[in-house]
Amino acid sequence: MFLLIRLCRAVPASLCLFAGVLLFGSTAMIAEGSGEPSKSMRFEVTSIRPVRPGVIGEGVNFNPSPTGFTANLTVWMMVAIAYAPDDNSWETFPILHMPKWMYTPDWYTIRARVSEADEAAWRDQGPRHELLRAAMRDLLKTRCHLEAHTVPAEFTDYTLVVGPKGLTGMKPSDPKAPLPAGGIPFASGGEKKLEWSNGRTVVHFYGVQVAGLAEFLQQMSPSRQVHDRTGLTGRYDFTMTSAGNNPTHDRDLEILLWPVKPLGLELKTGKYEGFKLVIDHMDKPTDNDE
Repeated sequence: MFLLIRLCRAVPASLCLFAGVLLFGSTAMIAEGSGEPSKSMRFEVTSIRPVRPGVIGEGVNFNPSPTGFTANLTVWMMVAIAYAPDDNSWETFPILHMPKWMYTPDWYTIRARVSEADEAAWRDQGPRHELLRAAMRDLLKTRCHLEAHTVPAEFTDYTLVVGPKGLTGMKPSDPKAPLPAGGIPFASGGEKKLEWSNGRTVVHFYGVQVAGLAEFLQQMSPSRQVHDRTGLTGRYDFTMTSAGNNPTHDRDLEILLWPVKPLGLELKTGKYEGFKLVIDHMDKPTDNDE
């Protein structure tokens, strides 16, 4: 059996829409179907300590600091940061042969720093945080003695494609226009702002690529990835309005409440080649400083 990484377990489901950029929009990306990182990096100094019950500590975080990384995480969150194959697929990432102790809700405080020689590259890493991913992989190998491999697998997904009439509800963005203040950014650029109107959620997108829309829709699709297959690379301004509330409370149906047809797009069911992570060996983190 494998565990589907469900990062929204770390926060209330009602916050996932607002906090989506924290959980999904800023993680690093590696190619579909590949388990290999694009770059190498390691922390020079790392401290991992169990979080005492009732202690808030550093808080949940998935983004690097200017000189390293500080956060409270569970071990499966660490694995997701290191190995999840897509920037928007953490909830659908299958892990095989997890040790039983990983199913317990144990939290750890991580305080890590890269070397002075690596600080410039660390600060300049891309929005996918590829160096953080690589450093987290090294941390898991050295502190948890992680041994793992990947196996190819086929998955069902949703694909965004352009409809027969072309784009109808997406206006090309003015590259010189500033983004509105207070928006929630996407890893691929642009931002979203949310409001309520007549009991429905309205989301305004500014300077967003279709890849950003796929990131947004991924938050409504826990069991399937959402991939952009439009071939569009431009940035657009557009608005989406939810079709209402989900009476079943089944999160897999939430994506259907956000129709893309008014935008001139279609959401189709497809297949893609990905991978599963197989854990061969893993220990609990050692808590000594290095």
